[in-house]
Order: sequence, then structure tokens, then C-alpha cells
Amino acid sequence: MKNTVSANNCEYTLVRLGRGSKESEGDFIDHIDYKYNLAVIKFPDQEILAIEGPNFKFFIEKDAWTLPAESMAEKIDSDIPKNIMAGLYQSTFEGNDCGVALFDALNENYDNFFKVTDQEEVSQFGESYFGIGSVTRDLALELDTTSGEVKYNGETFKTISDLYGHFDEDEWWVVGISG
Repeated sequence: MKNTVSANNCEYTLVRLGRGSKESEGDFIDHIDYKYNLAVIKFPDQEILAIEGPNFKFFIEKDAWTLPAESMAEKIDSDIPKNIMAGLYQSTFEGNDCGVALFDALNENYDNFFKVTDQEEVSQFGESYFGIGSVTRDLALELDTTSGEVKYNGETFKTISDLYGHFDEDEWWVVGISG
């Protein structure tokens, strides 16, 4: 690994978006739309975010504490309104309602913010958009800033997403807006 950044206090966050309705069966996990998923490594001391997902090739965001949600939402071809997508990306990453408020995703059609566990039945929120977030803190990681390969626990992973399942999450949450 030539161009690397490493730290012992990294955070690994998964951001997964989805949609629900009154007719939906199952919990939030059952309604994730894979094409909107993100895997993010945060290097807090260096203010660096490394982001990867199906809609995004690996990229580095420097001088960052939160996702570049608006620019990411603009690049995705989706029937989800851009302000809702940007708001959910940021709110899911942060685990609060700030992104939804910032991008004015609370409007006349979707005006009920919620934060629950991923075990809830998605149908109880009616027509909704949601994000499932999880974070693992205090990881010792080394990232190749050119290729996106990650070293963790003596093993090399080709992508940030490949780290999923190699450690337990410290925290899970669901945020969303319902109509």
C-alpha cells in the first residue's frame, strides 16, 4: 500500500436506504434497496471519509465530518426526490434528523420524521422512505487512498464494503420520513 492513511480510532458506517408502504411485509431490513447502499470509513483525526457503494466508485472526501449528501444524491438516477435522498443519506450517517431538516425533506407529502430500531414492522409507517445506519467504532484500519483496499486485522480487503461482517456493530438505528 503506497498511498495510505491509517488510524486506530476509525469508524465503519453502513448507510442503507429503502422504501416502505402500508402493504409492506416484514421489517426495515427486508425493504433495503441495495443500489443506494454506502460503506463509509471515517478517519476522525485526519477529517477524511472514504466512501464506496454500488452507485459510487471508491472516493475520498477530505476535510469532512459528514457525507457530501447533496452531490451524491444528484449523481444517482432514482425516482426518490433528490432532497429526500440527500436528507436521508446525511441523517442516516449521523443518526439524527439534521440531514432531513437541512435538505427540507419534510414537506407537505412527507412530514413525519421517525427514529426506531430495525426490528420494527415497516408497514406501521405507511408510505415512507428510510435509512438504516450502523457504526463500529475504534477500529485499526489502513486504507490505500488510490485503490480503496483496506487492511484490517492482518487481512487485505479489496473494497470498503468487503469489511462487512468482519466485526460487530456498536450501534444500529433507522431514521425515516412517512407520509
